[in-house]
Amino acid sequence: SLYWLTAFVEAKGKGTNIYSKRTHAELNGAITDIRYGAASVSDVTLKGTFKEHQFDATMNSRYPLAEMTLTLSGMLEKNKLEGMLIADVENVDLHGFHLTENPFSTSFQLFTEVRSDFKKDHLLDVTLGNWEMVTQSQRFNPKTLTLHLRSNTDTSRVSFHSGDLGIMLTGTSDLMTIQDKLLHAQENIKKQLEQDSTINAEVLRPDLPEMLLTVQAKKDNPVYNILQYFFNLSFTGLDVMASPSPEDGMRFDAGVYTIIRDSMLIDTIRMAVRQDT
Repeated sequence: SLYWLTAFVEAKGKGTNIYSKRTHAELNGAITDIRYGAASVSDVTLKGTFKEHQFDATMNSRYPLAEMTLTLSGMLEKNKLEGMLIADVENVDLHGFHLTENPFSTSFQLFTEVRSDFKKDHLLDVTLGNWEMVTQSQRFNPKTLTLHLRSNTDTSRVSFHSGDLGIMLTGTSDLMTIQDKLLHAQENIKKQLEQDSTINAEVLRPDLPEMLLTVQAKKDNPVYNILQYFFNLSFTGLDVMASPSPEDGMRFDAGVYTIIRDSMLIDTIRMAVRQDT
């Protein structure tokens, strides 16, 4: 529960239509003390402006358990959004906030860029780097994470990379159309299972989007690190390829090579799925 709050906020401006060039606003604020449950936060300042479609905002925290600076800037119009978010997180102590049972803190830098026409043309770029996690006994430096998304009326492309892990999704329509087709196929599968507990794959073909998903990984990535740390499992490589389409149905190929647990070689696993034509 909220125990008490000590803060200062000053806001001024004109207009309520955020798409109007005449609308403008300024905001200044500070949190000197806020108590919520067992947590306490202070020394946080906020400053923001909005004028002639341009917006800028900065949040600065010098509170010892959450030292960070967040900046947001860009342009907002009725049919256009351009924005950038930068987070310079020097330290977040999750244990100090009573969010973890054992000591755990992290620091990182986050860069995000977004563009959209609010219809079918979208772009998103995210980079998470200089990442460090500290526990009671260890200090980790995870690989830089990058996420790229580009979508327009006839092409979609999503990619994620971290170390030697690469995930790539491409399609021949915009992301919303792909999503709608997948949701329609999911609903079709649900109805079929409710009727007779079987799936007629041929009936699903018209609902499948034209797309290609590939996943590749070796031994220098978060997936490998998690499997090794929590399950003592390792492998020399991983490959996945899935390509649904209305013409060819569903195609799926996957392989996990030289799986080892506790120094014991288990096996190499391969899988191939084809839909008859």
